Amino acid sequence: MTLNVEPINQWGDMRRIDTPSPVYDGAQPINVGHVVFFVEELAAVEAFYREVLGFQVSDRYINRAVFLRCGVRGGHHNLFLLQLPNRKRGLNHVAFTVRDIHEVIGGGIAMNKNAWSTFYWSRPSPGLFRLFLVRQQPDRRRF
Repeated sequence: MTLNVEPINQWGDMRRIDTPSPVYDGAQPINVGHVVFFVEELAAVEAFYREVLGFQVSDRYINRAVFLRCGVRGGHHNLFLLQLPNRKRGLNHVAFTVRDIHEVIGGGIAMNKNAWSTFYWSRPSPGLFRLFLVRQQPDRRRF
């Protein structure tokens, strides 16, 4: 797969000088980056993904959470299982890979136009951030 990605300006690498940034009407995810589930029986769920589906453990918080990859090689994780006290099982979030930050913004704008709420949280480190696009339920719950 080949993607045409517009040059972006980032710390120490200014490629787009005196040129407007690309504008996207939406987002077309390239792949699923990872999925996070709340689980009630961490050991049993982990065993299923490892023994039945062949996932590999890449990291863990003992008796609390496990990061798993679909294959031996690849990124840090494709699946994160988290067991918390008083938290029922269910989907926490799905992270998608897109071409660049401008496509994230275009996707957020498109979601807002279709009655989805968006918000973001950024880490205190330069260049590292996460953007969460969240569906606001009529009863004000989020998923």
